[in-house]
Amino acid sequence: MDRQVVILVGGLGTRLRSVVQDVPKPMADIHGKPFLEYLLQLLIQNGYQNFLFLLGYKGDMIKNYFGDGSNFGVNIEYSNEEAPLGTGVALLNALDKLSDDFFMVNGDTFFDIQYEILEDFVTSKNHEFLIALRYSDDLSRYGIIEIDDNYKVISFFEKDQVQENRIDGYINGGVYFVKKEILEPYYKT
Repeated sequence: MDRQVVILVGGLGTRLRSVVQDVPKPMADIHGKPFLEYLLQLLIQNGYQNFLFLLGYKGDMIKNYFGDGSNFGVNIEYSNEEAPLGTGVALLNALDKLSDDFFMVNGDTFFDIQYEILEDFVTSKNHEFLIALRYSDDLSRYGIIEIDDNYKVISFFEKDQVQENRIDGYINGGVYFVKKEILEPYYKT
C-alpha cells in the first residue's frame, strides 16, 4: 500500500519512566528489540512502506536505530519537535512532510487490526478523520468513546470522567485516518 503512516513517538513516557529509563517509551526493550520495531514490522506486514516519525523526547535514539528505513526495506522520514507540542501541533509542525491523506498510529500502542479492511472502509467513504476503536469490557485504564448508529463520535470521556457504573465500551485504539486538508486551516506560516 502506498499510503503514508505517521507514527507518534514524541511523548515523554512519564507513566513508564520508573520501568523504562533513559529511552523513549517506544524504544522499550521487548525480547531484545525495541517495541517500535514490532509495530513497524506489523505495519510492513500490512503492506505499508512510507513512514513519518514525529519525534520528541530523546528522538535521536529512534532516528539512530531506524535511520532512513533501508535496513527494514522501507522509507522513513522524521519531523522533530524541540519541546513537547502535543499531537495536533506536532502534525502542524510536520505539515510539509504529510501526504494528502495518511494513517497515524501511536508509537506506544500495538493494535493488531486488519488494515486491509480499514483501507477499504476509508476508500469507500469520504471521511476526513477516522478513529479505529476497540471494544473493552474493562474501562478502568481507559477513557471511553461513544458513537451513534452511523459510527459518528458523539462524546469522549477521559478515564477520570467515566462513570463508575460504566464498565464496558469503546476505547481509542491509537490508529487514525487523517486527510491533510483538515489541518491546513490551523497552519500558520
